[in-house]
Amino acid sequence: SGEGMYNAGLAINCLSNIVTEDLGRELLPDLLHLLNHPNPYIRKKVLLCLYKVFLKYPQGLRLSFDRIKACLDDSHPSVVSCAVNVITELSDVNPKNYLPLAPAFFKLLTSSANNWMLIKVVKLLGSLVPEEPRLARKLLEPLSNIVKATHAKSLLYEAVYATTLCLQYVKKSDGSQPANIPQVVELCASTLRNFVQDSDQNLKYLGLVGFGSLLESQPKVLMSHSEHRGLILKCLSDEDVTIRTRALGLLKFMATERNLVELINQLLGHVEAASGQYRCDLVATMIGMCSSNKYELIVDFSWYVDVLVTLSGVRGIEGQGEVIAKQWMDVAWRVLPVRPYAVRRSLEILVCRGQGVSETSENEVGESLGHSEGE
Repeated sequence: SGEGMYNAGLAINCLSNIVTEDLGRELLPDLLHLLNHPNPYIRKKVLLCLYKVFLKYPQGLRLSFDRIKACLDDSHPSVVSCAVNVITELSDVNPKNYLPLAPAFFKLLTSSANNWMLIKVVKLLGSLVPEEPRLARKLLEPLSNIVKATHAKSLLYEAVYATTLCLQYVKKSDGSQPANIPQVVELCASTLRNFVQDSDQNLKYLGLVGFGSLLESQPKVLMSHSEHRGLILKCLSDEDVTIRTRALGLLKFMATERNLVELINQLLGHVEAASGQYRCDLVATMIGMCSSNKYELIVDFSWYVDVLVTLSGVRGIEGQGEVIAKQWMDVAWRVLPVRPYAVRRSLEILVCRGQGVSETSENEVGESLGHSEGE
């Protein structure tokens, strides 16, 4: 108590900064004994110190795992919070080792009012879902309740992101899934839309990351919500290249037979203003959207040949010339009706070689055009 308590805290803090494997091995029993100290300040300090000890002396975690687990039921909330922090940090290496703690963390998820601790709890439970898929169905309701109730942006995002992870594992082997899935999906989509609409660039980026996770299990969300599609397309004009790149990665989930031409035309407009790696990413995305599932979205292959002609004239797309060339050859060989048109466009480019093909893709595309003409 008093000054002695803080002196002990300083000593424990010093140990956490100078600990070695040998020190950890020798002092671990003393630290574990201090977890029974009547003062919660000392128990907190010891828990945080143990994290540093485990980094230097990993075997110590096995020897003290049950004691750390018992701290989740400590009578003082701050000690519980420290235990959660330590376990969450340790679980980043191998979440599967912490599956036995799932019931204790689920109890905290449904009973705690500490937002910062809930963030850690939600992150840990989310990391456990791939290891134990049955946990996903159980987490849907409490996570949805947090999304509906909290006003804290950080907790809100962690909860909605964990929900999107759960949605990837809710189906049983017989194909059945909980009846509330449509409501949960709508809740996630509307929450993430609010993030993307936010003026804060960090929240906008997180919203796009969340949409990427949601689309892994619900790929038709963007197709069925025109307002979501508009938001994603708007992000392609954002000043922040990381936001543009994230939005670009979502376009494959938006493409349909009806809107492919419109999407590609919009992306072609962005190519002119883009530069560096983002310009290469734009070209790769367009080719990927058009060629997916053996060109299932393309109705008019003459139009796609024209797109390839346009792309072959884009400068600064290192590495994409070969991809364009392969696409040209593949379409010309596979689609018989478009072959005469492809040959005609090939001749136009070969005749005006210096004007229609960029410096970076000239060799690759030109070689393919010459080969197709020869055949």
